[in-house]
Amino acid sequence: FIKLVDIMKRKYTLLDDGGNIIKTSRKGITVTISKDSKSRVRFLDTNTGDVFELIYNPGEYPSDTAKQIPDTVLKLTKRVGVEGKKAEFQYVFDAKYKVEMNPDEHYPDNEKKPGPKVEDINTMHRYRDAIVVKDGNISEKLMFGAYVLFPYPNDEEEYRSHQFCKSIDTVNIGGLPFMPGKTKIAEELLTKLVGESDASAYDKANLPRGIEEKLEKYRDEFLECKTPEAFLAWGRKWRELIT
Repeated sequence: FIKLVDIMKRKYTLLDDGGNIIKTSRKGITVTISKDSKSRVRFLDTNTGDVFELIYNPGEYPSDTAKQIPDTVLKLTKRVGVEGKKAEFQYVFDAKYKVEMNPDEHYPDNEKKPGPKVEDINTMHRYRDAIVVKDGNISEKLMFGAYVLFPYPNDEEEYRSHQFCKSIDTVNIGGLPFMPGKTKIAEELLTKLVGESDASAYDKANLPRGIEEKLEKYRDEFLECKTPEAFLAWGRKWRELIT
């Protein structure tokens, strides 16, 4: 978490340091975060005016199944739509300390390079899909992506071709090397997430198979709407479909 904060401080304007979580004195450096308390650091992207925050130990997230408690969450607030309303986009960054050194035994396909443990990748899927918030009878996902921070032992540039690096572009789940001198890929992703538009963030969301036919049907129904009441009814049905 401290390294993630340090990366952000070099790129964005610090608004709130979370109560001086890192303090220096004549005795050295003191770190004031613990697993028992939440730490929140807020930043401003001066290029867009968007405010975002890194949260360590955010606590228990709501779920329709088992409780979910990720390590660190990046929470972005972006202006969306023509009226500039604000919406939140959240991403999990979870530190794991194990490396899969036997990819032939545990990885699918032909991946030969070491990487994050499969069970840790599956945990990221759980965070992304299990954390939801209720709005009436609808459960809406809060997390747009989830990533393992792990100690990759080889050259970082070599990892770019790894299946769990490429999977970030396809399903927004994967692993990121995170060791001293090996944070370039993680930094690039952080910058991309902060700077991308709301439309780009939504475009990465995976939709259920067969949704194209449903979307075509809803498009036709939209074109037939003639009254405000009809538009509202269409909007409710559309919302239920995409969530």
